[in-house]
Amino acid sequence: MTRSVRRRIRSAAFVAAAALLSILVFQNLEPRRIQVLFWSIDVAPAALMAVVYLLGILTGVPLARSFLLKRGDKPREGKMPR
Repeated sequence: MTRSVRRRIRSAAFVAAAALLSILVFQNLEPRRIQVLFWSIDVAPAALMAVVYLLGILTGVPLARSFLLKRGDKPREGKMPR
């Protein structure tokens, strides 16, 4: 596979993912009431999904890093260990 074909496939995949993400966001912009234990809040589901995604990244990266370091893998400079 040539470099230009891979670039076109990657571009098409990026455009498709961006289109799906924009559809997901625009369909979930209307605020809804969310109840958690004793609290009630009106929030757009798209904003809630973004917050949950960011919290997952903020907790997942350090946990993955600590588990991989326990295993003995040394992290490369500036990159997550594989």
